[in-house]
Amino acid sequence: MMSNSSSSSSSKNKKRKFDGDKQSDNKRQRTPSQGGGKGRRSFHKGGDQQRQGQQQQQQPAVALTKKERKEQRNRYRARKPFFEVLQSVSQLWQTNIRALDRDAQRKFIDQVIQPHSDQELYGVATKSAGSRALQVMARYGSVKHRERLMRALSHFDRVREEATRKAKDGDAEAQHTIKTTVGDRGFAQIAMNKYAHHVVRKLLEFSNKTIRDSMYECVKGNVEKLSLHAFGCKVIDTLYSQSTARVKKLMKLELYGPQFVILATLDNNLQQQQRNGNKGVNDDDDTAADDELFADKDKRATALSNIKKFVTKLEAKDLMAMTLAHELILNYLKWTDGDSEPHKKMSELVLKHAVELSHSYSGVACIAHLLDFGSAKQRKNILRALKEHVADLAVSQYGHIALVKAVDVVDDTVVVNKLLLSRIKAMLTANGDGDNSQSKQGKTKKNETKKKKKNKNEKKQQQESSEGAAAMDLDDDDDDNDDDEEEKKQQALLAVDDMSPAGLLRNPYVAKLLLQILSPGTKNLWSATDRKIMRRATTEDGQPTSKKDDSQRRRELLKHLLPTLRKVVLDADVMRVISVHPAGSLVLTATVTAVCELEWESKRDGCEQALNDLAQLVNTTDDIAHADGPQQNIVEDRFGHYVYKRLVKSLQPDEARLLLAARIFDAMQDNLLKWVQTNRGAFVVLSLLENGDADLQHVIARMLKPHLGKIESAVQDAKSGYKRVGCELLFKHVSAAKVQQSGNNKKSKKEKKKDKRKDKSEAAPMDVDDTPPATKAKKAKKSKKAKKSKKQKSN
Repeated sequence: MMSNSSSSSSSKNKKRKFDGDKQSDNKRQRTPSQGGGKGRRSFHKGGDQQRQGQQQQQQPAVALTKKERKEQRNRYRARKPFFEVLQSVSQLWQTNIRALDRDAQRKFIDQVIQPHSDQELYGVATKSAGSRALQVMARYGSVKHRERLMRALSHFDRVREEATRKAKDGDAEAQHTIKTTVGDRGFAQIAMNKYAHHVVRKLLEFSNKTIRDSMYECVKGNVEKLSLHAFGCKVIDTLYSQSTARVKKLMKLELYGPQFVILATLDNNLQQQQRNGNKGVNDDDDTAADDELFADKDKRATALSNIKKFVTKLEAKDLMAMTLAHELILNYLKWTDGDSEPHKKMSELVLKHAVELSHSYSGVACIAHLLDFGSAKQRKNILRALKEHVADLAVSQYGHIALVKAVDVVDDTVVVNKLLLSRIKAMLTANGDGDNSQSKQGKTKKNETKKKKKNKNEKKQQQESSEGAAAMDLDDDDDDNDDDEEEKKQQALLAVDDMSPAGLLRNPYVAKLLLQILSPGTKNLWSATDRKIMRRATTEDGQPTSKKDDSQRRRELLKHLLPTLRKVVLDADVMRVISVHPAGSLVLTATVTAVCELEWESKRDGCEQALNDLAQLVNTTDDIAHADGPQQNIVEDRFGHYVYKRLVKSLQPDEARLLLAARIFDAMQDNLLKWVQTNRGAFVVLSLLENGDADLQHVIARMLKPHLGKIESAVQDAKSGYKRVGCELLFKHVSAAKVQQSGNNKKSKKEKKKDKRKDKSEAAPMDVDDTPPATKAKKAKKSKKAKKSKKQKSN
């Protein structure tokens, strides 16, 4: 019975399915233009003719022009909300506002923004064109304009606060306004919008402390929610990096746990009362607050568990590039046992995302912590994780610190050379061709495609320049915009974008890495935060975590790197460029010192040629634009003269130092009088006088002896009143050498007379005079007459 019923039901289902398919086919075939009854298809000629006529009517007779298409598009957009406001506000980015004066810019922004309400600006911020316009307002507007923009972005937050306050008092309409008008809208929603979050970041970049603090008040309670959002995490990252220590502390406490925020607010209220009472309480320090919190075991356990949960969520969403997350990971590594399982898992996470962590100081500190306290295997794994990105990290603001730390800590120099230094050598010898791993065929194809795209982009650029949009640097996906003048100064000073050998050697980040190998004690380019990260770690017993001697490490690393540096750095053209740069001059000095120290005996001819080329730079003028004046010689340059001073003073061996001093004097001998009247040139000549050999000192003093008056007059600058210290010291040194030299001359005359007397006394007795006495008497009379005549004349 059961089988029969099941078979009958299945047959019915099949029949229904078949009937349904037929009905759907009929529906698909039947059109309003077709005749016939319901479910039947008609084939008469009238229906076909009507259908063909409709198809002909649907086809456009003439194609629309560009202007007509634009009008049609505007009519379609006019149906959307805030269209008129968007058209008005778009004037801000469609005009070339950079060409206006500061006052004219603010007046123009007033004219455009003043007619619109806060709610309208809030709605416009979520549009692409509106986002660009409000970015212009945040950048070129005044403080009042930025405050107005902040009020507009937090408009619904204020409405919600007022409505909730009225609802607590028993107002029924307030609850209705919260549901209908406000809803989910607010500053947090703006921060997660695709276009509006750029406005928030631009406002953070150009705002003051009060606006940033008010922005945190709008974000408070939603830090974790925004941090886990693709666009909101950028806002949180910018807010954290731009805020004060107090705001940073509160943002971290919110991720440690909500109970810590409540306790922190109570402590801040007490401290505020103490400040009002003039008890002298200092501002909060976020690092000190972390140490105080993690010192308590109970608080530490809850905070570490919340950090672990938050970091796992970030990793699942691939948002590990946040500075706030790096700070939390650093605290987790510091306050967990190195042998525990949670610490090992977190260290594995750091190894997996080492590139993302290298974009902030806190992330680099995490890598440095593992390099300090990790085992040899962990250090090797970190180098393997970084090896494919050495070229990018070496020129990165924070990533280069991880490479320098690895060079300073890892004892296995063979691994360092294989994974890091080999890629550094490839960078220096690439001749500015870009990525070394890319083949030449791929480069040629890219160049061809770029040439093809140039012609297409020229028309677009002309149209954009006519509207003024090309002059603006606003975008929808990136917000790293600086003034043109500042960018030019930074590129001229740092040369970060130049990937040629000379450009890399002038890069301060690459220079730090090379100086750590060439001269580990050089810290001229290091900031206080860099030095804190680079500080050597010790165990609980006070023993350093790195066991190899520094001098041995330097020799082993230079064994692999020095041939490449000798070939690249000591090239005449490269020396001419890098010698007048702050970072390049240090690299040049350290390279010459290392080459002469280690290769003077084995490769003496090459060392002498390098010193000769370095000395010949005196006769050349650099072609780099200087920030402090026109083109000038290396001796008169702010950084170039330090190269000669340091090398002449401390170059080893002494034979190389004396040779360099002699070559420099030979090169500058023709223009010696010109350079001793300049401050930096006088310092170079003074170093030659103090550190050269005796013959060189005597020659220079003898040449400058007749021109002491000119050197003395050059001590005081007539135009600026600036005192040239180099000329003053040189004048004192040469004048002292002159007195000593004249004293030596006087003594030599006396000694000559004494020697003559000694010679006469020691000589053989003279022969007897054979002259007759009459002649002697005549000579005596003549002498008496001559004496009398002299007396008469004198009277």
